[in-house]
Amino acid sequence: MLLQSVSVNRDLEHFRAFDITLKPSSSTLPKFIDGMFAAHFTDMKEKKARLHLGVIIANLYAAWADDQTLCLAISTHANDYRAKSRYNPVGVSDVAPKFYPA
Repeated sequence: MLLQSVSVNRDLEHFRAFDITLKPSSSTLPKFIDGMFAAHFTDMKEKKARLHLGVIIANLYAAWADDQTLCLAISTHANDYRAKSRYNPVGVSDVAPKFYPA
């Protein structure tokens, strides 16, 4: 597990689902992703890990932009991420759950 859970009093019924089709669109995000990757995720395969980190950051930003109290529901089950599915055009695989705590 790469991140630690933080105890925060949140309404867990107030959430949106993780969107595996969401890509980082801002021109500043690639620089942010590069810095985050270099600082915390150097032990992972670079290309795949950067893709996954970008999708996760894009989801976190989209949830925060909608509502700062909104939670993000993310599956930690590896079978929920099929990289070669027509419903997963970005190619997010079972590497994604390794980025966040269970």
